[in-house]
Amino acid sequence: MKRIVKSISLLLVLGFLVTLNSCKQETKDKVEAAGEAVVEETQAAAENAGEAVTEAAEDVKDALVAGTNYNATGKVPCQLSGAPTGNCDFGVVREGNGKGYVTITKPDGSKRTIFFEKGKATGYDSSQADNQEFKAARESDMYIIHIGEERYEIPDAVIMGG
Repeated sequence: MKRIVKSISLLLVLGFLVTLNSCKQETKDKVEAAGEAVVEETQAAAENAGEAVTEAAEDVKDALVAGTNYNATGKVPCQLSGAPTGNCDFGVVREGNGKGYVTITKPDGSKRTIFFEKGKATGYDSSQADNQEFKAARESDMYIIHIGEERYEIPDAVIMGG
């Protein structure tokens, strides 16, 4: 009889362990599935947040100066053909991410446009009759632009805003 009780007890313990192990595996599977769902939801949320930031950045437009097509106007130091350094009027069109152009009005009323890409001066509005060497150098937060004998000082804030 003792043997039968021991056998039954052993069978009950084994049955309990099998059931417990099955519950553990089921719990592990549920935890793993929940973890995967959290990762997927987090990735989706991050993608949605990234898209929202991009859309918001596209919606933010640099204001225009009243009555112009420029985002800002003002004066920059300029030197033309050996004349003393003076100030020339400018207007800037900002296209975002450091891209845009600065149009400078010279004292004689003629205009010079300097182009920027990714915050760097890249060239000017040249024609065959006006094909002069273009050089751009940075000094602190300012671009020093040379076009032939002309010299312009354009602060970063002009093209980047701020």
